Amino acid sequence: MNHSMIEVVFKVEAPIGCGEEIRVIGNVPALGCNDRSRSIPLVCSPATYPWWTTKEGIFLPGEAGAVQYRYCIYSGGKFKCYEGEGNIQRNLDEFKNDKLLVETEDKLHCLSNDSRLSDVSTSLNVKTSLNKVFASSEVRSFRARQFASWSHRVHMDHQLVSQDGVIIVSYFLPVILSKSKEGKWSAAWDGENLLSLQMDMRLIWIGSIRFANASIPVEEEEAVSAVLAEL
Repeated sequence: MNHSMIEVVFKVEAPIGCGEEIRVIGNVPALGCNDRSRSIPLVCSPATYPWWTTKEGIFLPGEAGAVQYRYCIYSGGKFKCYEGEGNIQRNLDEFKNDKLLVETEDKLHCLSNDSRLSDVSTSLNVKTSLNKVFASSEVRSFRARQFASWSHRVHMDHQLVSQDGVIIVSYFLPVILSKSKEGKWSAAWDGENLLSLQMDMRLIWIGSIRFANASIPVEEEEAVSAVLAEL
């Protein structure tokens, strides 16, 4: 059975560092025509890490050899490098079948001398096999030792009670800010943001807030602080 178009969900295992993200580009318009400024971002969550996937399927030509693609690493929103120094070029031929929807299961090709990625890989081992790592002499990096120490403490006492205090730091607070025609401010928790979930304990929030995609005017900061204190 031959289909002219197939829907593809890109999925890649990529244990990259904090602040980095994975994007995919390819030789067809839907993948940006190899233009990095049009690359497609992949998303990841703590539950799925280190697997990154596109948010939705992308419709691509289904003919053999029609689509070539590769993954890019971005850091702080800026292009950092291609996987494998740009020498990796993938194709969809091996995924072609009678299905209209396919999902790749790639593994990011990294440089063997990339010590940063080596540290991240070590940290993953600490998380999944804690006792084994504590008994191993392979944990040499500061990052891995620090991760192991934190994980050990959390493993020993991971129960939170109402008497505990929690500090939540977020660049943007999960708050929806509104201003009436009369100039009165109001604020409400963003119900679609997981950080806004209320817990039965003392919470201290640290972060910033914006209104209409802009900073709060200095003369309005006191009024905004007052409505935030009421949340």
